[in-house]
Amino acid sequence: MVLCAENGTIARDMLLADRFDLAIIDLSMPGLDGFDLIRFMRQTAQMADTPVLVATSRNDDEAIQKSFAVGATSFITKPINWALFHHQVQFVLRSGQVERELREARREADLANRTKDNLFQLLGHELRTPLNVLVGFADVLKAELGKTLKANQKEHLENMTDAAMRLNSVVADVLTYSRMFSGENRLSVSRCSVSEMIEDCQIKSRSYAAERNIRLSAELPDSTLEVPGDPRQLLDALHRLVDNAVKFSPAGSVVNISTVMRTDHSVDIAVCDSGPGIAPETLEQCLQPFFQADMSAARVAEGLGLGMAISRKIVEMHGGELIVESKPGHGTLVTLRLPVSTARAREMHRAAS
Repeated sequence: MVLCAENGTIARDMLLADRFDLAIIDLSMPGLDGFDLIRFMRQTAQMADTPVLVATSRNDDEAIQKSFAVGATSFITKPINWALFHHQVQFVLRSGQVERELREARREADLANRTKDNLFQLLGHELRTPLNVLVGFADVLKAELGKTLKANQKEHLENMTDAAMRLNSVVADVLTYSRMFSGENRLSVSRCSVSEMIEDCQIKSRSYAAERNIRLSAELPDSTLEVPGDPRQLLDALHRLVDNAVKFSPAGSVVNISTVMRTDHSVDIAVCDSGPGIAPETLEQCLQPFFQADMSAARVAEGLGLGMAISRKIVEMHGGELIVESKPGHGTLVTLRLPVSTARAREMHRAAS
């Protein structure tokens, strides 16, 4: 069914009273011209997505540009070529339907992301409080009853504490992931010493490496080498990569940290291990959250698979990139490539402020 309006004001009232699949609008109308009518439509929820085909005798660039600027979908000039008009209407209707479907899909995706982030935050805070209480009381029990406990009781208490602390670490990773991927994370930018970052990382990872009989080796750069960035977050990114390398390395092997200056004013901080390596088809997936190369229930490595994803996000926030090179049976080389230019530092200062 086709309805006609004598002027722009009547057309506006008709559009408010019913829903239409398409509006064909002349730019020169009494009461309310075509530009104002289209602008009104786009500002009104019930017709914001309605396709608009402008039909007018004006064919100047200004009219065309202004039509699209206020929200027109397509443009046709008078006198109308009726042989082509039907096809143009069909095209506008199809493109309008596709656009509505895309907008709806985007709204659903945004809602799903907000729901996921809220769930992560809620679960994280709800789990963290009882876990902290559990760890705290376990420490109190060890301090007060340590001498009276039997060997197996001490072992049970240690296992309980270790399990709670591992779960606490998992919850912390989930909260970090949620904060970063919801855009809430902010950088506190300064000049970071690369050599100090590597030394601090070795200190943080030393006990974990010793537990697994892994030796940490580092080739420290010149002490004057600095990168612009958030020292705490860059250290976190490197520490996650080193711990990941230790986790997947065989006992008695070496995890090496090295640096290379590049000619494009960036620095590579590389972490190399002798682990099982990663198959080419799963290499990119390993950089995604909640993924491990071995996803079976019998996998040896623990964790949610967030370490690489968080490190990658931190590096990208600093204007760099995370590069992973690996072959099955030949270990893995993960590189943090970071800019060292002061211009990039100023950009990050502005973004963080």
